[in-house]
Amino acid sequence: QRMTNTEAQMTKIFKFLLMFVLAFSTVSVAKAVWVDPGENVRVTLQDDGRQIPDCTGKGYMGARDPRIDSSGRYVMFGTRCPMIVRWGSRQQRIADGKDHLYIRDLDSGHTYLVDRRSDGTPSNGNAGWASLASNGRWVAFTSDATNLPDNGDQNGGRGLCGPGIACNYDVYLVNLDVSNDGQIGEPGDISLTLVSKGAGESAYDPTLAGNGDVVAYTRISPGASHIVVWDRVINRRFYVDRAGGQLANGLSFWSAITNNALKVAFVSRGSNLVPGDTNDTMDLFLWTRASRTATYGTIRRLNVPRYGGQSYAGVLAPSISGDGERVAFVTKGNLSGDDTNGLEDAYVWDARIGHPVLVTTSRTGGNANGITDSATLSASGRYVSFTSRASNLVAGDTNGAKDVFIAELWSLNDMPRSSWRIDPLLAQTYRVTFKRKPEDTSYPGLSNGDYGSFAEKQGLVVYQTLQPMVRGDTNDAYDGYIYKLPLEVMAKLRSRN
Repeated sequence: QRMTNTEAQMTKIFKFLLMFVLAFSTVSVAKAVWVDPGENVRVTLQDDGRQIPDCTGKGYMGARDPRIDSSGRYVMFGTRCPMIVRWGSRQQRIADGKDHLYIRDLDSGHTYLVDRRSDGTPSNGNAGWASLASNGRWVAFTSDATNLPDNGDQNGGRGLCGPGIACNYDVYLVNLDVSNDGQIGEPGDISLTLVSKGAGESAYDPTLAGNGDVVAYTRISPGASHIVVWDRVINRRFYVDRAGGQLANGLSFWSAITNNALKVAFVSRGSNLVPGDTNDTMDLFLWTRASRTATYGTIRRLNVPRYGGQSYAGVLAPSISGDGERVAFVTKGNLSGDDTNGLEDAYVWDARIGHPVLVTTSRTGGNANGITDSATLSASGRYVSFTSRASNLVAGDTNGAKDVFIAELWSLNDMPRSSWRIDPLLAQTYRVTFKRKPEDTSYPGLSNGDYGSFAEKQGLVVYQTLQPMVRGDTNDAYDGYIYKLPLEVMAKLRSRN
């Protein structure tokens, strides 16, 4: 039978569409990330969906330090390995051997370069020590690049500000969505601001208040290190680690700021911030001011032991809740009086209780049998996530590796003020880095991870690991993963809201 004119035209159209599809079938299409409860998904990927290569040949580089925003949409990470990223409607390859920062939009499946100028030019230096705002739009980071907005101090500060610490790093704040249309990384929709100032100094470790309006960071100069807060709305900088008009007489660093920017937790060796500080070690302090316009505040030491006096063990990087009512930290000190394992443990200081509480306890309430090396509070302060090599925190932990855990902190609300140790029966601890045993026998049985961050409303935990947690992870390098808490766990957690 002969085709009608209409049928012939439709056939031509169909053939044209088929040829069009075939012609572009090799073009990578970004896919949104969907995470099923109880499953792991790798999220540190290039814009074309390929894994990040191990660019060092040593089996460890890959992607590092993943962070997730509170909406669970954006994941930030760093790598020096070659990357394909999205810039406008095209893809761009970054392969200069520098450490760069990237954000992957889990909704669109695209990956964007963070440390670039507003005209799209990538930075020509190393970027790192980054903080992601709760809305995912703002990022504060450290860089030694010379082609970013600069007041000249990078070129003039090539010496050392301390052992292995160069004086040519600055802190920058980037807005990835100036138009606030929900799409980051578009050409002409990025603004970059130099935060740190001062010739012959260096700036590290920035942390952002919730909405990106305020940045706390460490300012380092030869022989000195202090905590500075910069308010971008009023463009004002001031020191935090000072008391009685005097700056701390010891090194200060590792700051964490609240959502409203009224409280800052930091670590300092200074002995003049509170009375009676004679231990000559890195103590944990909480700075509190009355309002956003105040540049002075009160300082309180938090790592106080139960037996009185002061601790002689240092404190690792603190984490603070959004309202500043809780501060998590890691220390080797026996603050609870019965923490006798001689290992680093996670503690949470609670404002209502007025002192720190030991969190890393065994299932029976005893001491952990392994080192804990990080502790991070959720925005609400209801959960603390930590990494530990202890095998007696949960049942069935037999992998002999460092794992990521989440502990509930509701019990602190009703805990007697005399308590210095959390009750494991009331504050359930969950292990995050484990795999549901798949049928594919090529999966290794071992799992481990270093903690990134937790989007608590979505039940999403981001962490990094060398272990291949999904099929196709063959780069033998660090990757960032999302683990979504099982439905039964989320139901239990939400029932206590």
